[in-house]
Amino acid sequence: MNEATPLHQQQEQSPPAEQPCPEQVLFHHPPPAAFTDKYIITGELGSGGFGFVVTAIDSSRREWAVKFIYKDRISAENWCQDKLLGRVPLEIHILSRMHHPSIIGMVDYYENDAFCILVTELHGAAWKDEVVCDAIDSIDGSTQLLSMTDRVSSIVIAASSPFGSSKLQFNQQLPFHLPTPSADCMIPEPLIRRSSMDLFECIEQCDHLTEPQAAYVFKQVVDGVRFMHSKNVVHRDIKDENIVIDDQFRVKIIDFGSAAVDVGTPYRTFRGTIQYAAPEILRGEKYHGRPCDIWALGILLYIILYGEVPFSSGDQAISESPRAPRFQTSAECQHLIYWMLQKKSTRRPTIEQVFYHPWLLRVPTRTSSL
Repeated sequence: MNEATPLHQQQEQSPPAEQPCPEQVLFHHPPPAAFTDKYIITGELGSGGFGFVVTAIDSSRREWAVKFIYKDRISAENWCQDKLLGRVPLEIHILSRMHHPSIIGMVDYYENDAFCILVTELHGAAWKDEVVCDAIDSIDGSTQLLSMTDRVSSIVIAASSPFGSSKLQFNQQLPFHLPTPSADCMIPEPLIRRSSMDLFECIEQCDHLTEPQAAYVFKQVVDGVRFMHSKNVVHRDIKDENIVIDDQFRVKIIDFGSAAVDVGTPYRTFRGTIQYAAPEILRGEKYHGRPCDIWALGILLYIILYGEVPFSSGDQAISESPRAPRFQTSAECQHLIYWMLQKKSTRRPTIEQVFYHPWLLRVPTRTSSL
């Protein structure tokens, strides 16, 4: 990364060549027998530069999420020695220690020649399903339709360039130079694409959340980040797409691919999402992880409440105030947003100050109160 040039002004790289679809990759690099003895792959959740995520069921018919991470795309500094698992990606090492209701739970870990294979809880509702949206409307009938034209889709730096969307024909004839995969490796043809279960889709499909709904969701996220920071872990890619949410507004934070152990020294590189990047990152400066997580929480809360990003460009995020809210919200709510979005990192609140902010102290403990 060129540190002399502000991040938001760096020239966008040309898109990567189209990648094969997950079922074709798994045909050539089947999961190990220990995995296939326990799980059957059932569908595709998403893909990116890191690899892809699928769903799988076990013998009890319970569903799980399985993340296949390309080994050769993990940089040398992102490997570590885990006491129980051996040499693993830092993402695995960190997630295995994150035991909290607002953080996705790690279940199993496997490897083959090409992949690190992470099995986690599968959480959330299929937000493109109209039934789910109808259920949300019944919880709070005050939801209004929004124009989403100002919403900016996430642009991920370095860690998550998307695979091509077109599917290649699944070839059932194995070339001779490749070993025959285990007969136990049951991979459907093709994998069924599952609807997204994240907060991004929730907002896209069901419009903005009301203030009580937003507070209920946001406090869970803050509680999860509070736990991370207490363990000296920074996420560094907090965004709506990395939060899965069900139809009762229960959330879990996912994707620790950009997470790091915070030892107090500033970071040089950024692998998160530019719309959530703090001004010091956008200026190309070294940055501390905790204040940048707080900034990202400020962006997240703004999007949850108003259905759009607070800044339309990196230059605005560096030098201008957030755009005026499209909907009326309480003074306490706006105070928290503007506090988290302070340009100077030392003026932002700590995660403890966010957690105990007056706006979040009134959050109901049950969705029936929303």
